[in-house]
Amino acid sequence: MSLNNIEDLGNTLVIAILEFQEPLLMYLALRLAHVNHQRLFIKYTSNKCTIQPVGIFLGRCLQILQNF
Repeated sequence: MSLNNIEDLGNTLVIAILEFQEPLLMYLALRLAHVNHQRLFIKYTSNKCTIQPVGIFLGRCLQILQNF
């Protein structure tokens, strides 16, 4: 990834991560239809998705980025 992959649209930041496009699409296909929240990442364990959102790891990554 490089700075060329990031586009600032004012109130939106677009980040092109083409190397993750196919795995992300596969992940979205596994997502349960009846999930009652809009969080992107949900728990995946024992080859099944649950409705429990995942956020601790992502929150830690965002915190590191903020401090940078």
